[in-house]
Amino acid sequence: MRKISIEFVKDQRWRFVWLITSILCLGLLIWLTWHSYQTSQENRDLNQQTQNARLLMPSKTVLATSKHDSRHASSLKAASLLQFDLNKVFSTIENIAEPSIRLINITFDASAGALRLEYELDSIEIAVALTEKLNSGYEIHPWQMESLSTPRPSNLNGISSTVAKTIGVWRCQIKNI
Repeated sequence: MRKISIEFVKDQRWRFVWLITSILCLGLLIWLTWHSYQTSQENRDLNQQTQNARLLMPSKTVLATSKHDSRHASSLKAASLLQFDLNKVFSTIENIAEPSIRLINITFDASAGALRLEYELDSIEIAVALTEKLNSGYEIHPWQMESLSTPRPSNLNGISSTVAKTIGVWRCQIKNI
């Protein structure tokens, strides 16, 4: 047998082609990674904005569920009523110690968030002092005098009443306190 000797010649062109191909693949891989990161960041931002919008607009979902479930609607109404802070209002009312006035009626209108007080006064001059006492301790004046009226003397069972007290009505928006 004869011996065959083959000499392989190293070709430098193929090295150059593989080098260019590997650089292009590496560049493409880096670009795809950066592009996917940017896309995922945009998706996270959009999800965050959607969640913030859902938190800011609960009224649409509340209305939609309240039409279908009356228990849920009543519990939401109770929760909204419990958000009113009536402690400040009642402490103001309790701390008024005037012998010439008498609290007749307290009316709370939950839908409007208003409280209405009716006092029986000896004279109209006391109404100004009472308004000042109700508004003391507040930067704004939440208590507004709504009306003053003096009832006419009545003749019940043949006895005429000569003492006619003045009735004063004050109104306050609880949200302003």
